[in-house]
Amino acid sequence: MLTRDLAQEIVEETMRRLDRNINIMDENGSIIASGDAVRLDTYHEAAAEVIRTGQTLVISPDNQGLWRGANVGVNLPIMFQNRTVGVIGVTGAPEEILPYGELVKMTTEMMLKQNYLKLQTEWQQITMDIVVEELIRAENQNLQGALHRLDTLKMTMKPPYQLAVVYLPNRTSYSQSVLRMAESIMGNVRLVSSFLNVHTWVIVFYDRAEARVRRDLERLQDLLRNQGIEAQSGMSSSVCSFEDIAYAYQEACAALKLGLKQGRVITGYLEVETQALLSEVPTESKERFMGRHLPKLPEKLLVTLRVFLECNLNIARTAERLEIHRNSLVYRLTQVKELTGYDPQLFQDAISLQFLVWLKE
Repeated sequence: MLTRDLAQEIVEETMRRLDRNINIMDENGSIIASGDAVRLDTYHEAAAEVIRTGQTLVISPDNQGLWRGANVGVNLPIMFQNRTVGVIGVTGAPEEILPYGELVKMTTEMMLKQNYLKLQTEWQQITMDIVVEELIRAENQNLQGALHRLDTLKMTMKPPYQLAVVYLPNRTSYSQSVLRMAESIMGNVRLVSSFLNVHTWVIVFYDRAEARVRRDLERLQDLLRNQGIEAQSGMSSSVCSFEDIAYAYQEACAALKLGLKQGRVITGYLEVETQALLSEVPTESKERFMGRHLPKLPEKLLVTLRVFLECNLNIARTAERLEIHRNSLVYRLTQVKELTGYDPQLFQDAISLQFLVWLKE
């Protein structure tokens, strides 16, 4: 825990302020950091005594000879989690430097704790990254490995499971700050998350109702927007099997892809499921279908058709949105029927025309 690099950083930072030589010794009494490079890796008997007793040891001219490798000064135990992990020695007249020594000891222990918490956070996030990767693999899904790592994190993921894929087009280096913001805005939401790459953030929600997940994502989007961070999200349907998390990931990706095309902030898979299924049709079949009908429809009729379908085949609402007379709308729909062979006002024909519009988009 008390590494040479950290010890040397503490020594250099402290000596700038105190203008006194500082030594830091490890649990074996060996000097691992010092303002005097000659003393590195030498044995410090006074430090070994401090390690043994856990008590501050003052070295004066009277007792200096008792401790090999010791200069006049004070040696204080460095405590971490109720254990002496090292010793910090400050050279100088004890009556002058003892108050400074206590301050240096407190600062050292604080830096040690901060470094430990940083390492713990990094370890936890690395473990979570691996868990997410193991869960979303379409092939070679490693469920046992994921469960083992979740156990080390003291986490138990209970169904239902739901995934969100968040796209951050302008992201540079704020992954950790985004994660912290997400935790703060969502409170005790049960989730694991990971950045797959510089722009893609995957969040796996568990033991959470679909409506609640949607609200959590909306709150996250609001937070990101307030921070000036542009983001769009795709959300999967809810699944109850651990194995199906990989399929949920594919759903979230499909929803995000369609949402990006349509300019949506949050796109749920169930909102675009038919369009997503359409994307699985072989490319040649889609091209033949579009090739037969799209060239026959001018842009004005395509726009009219799209709005008519968005209005659920409602003549009055469509005419209002397009700001045209009902008779003009009926005439345009008749033109669509004549050109394609499909009548937009008939449900079965409207389905084929809806596929045509989606493929065009």
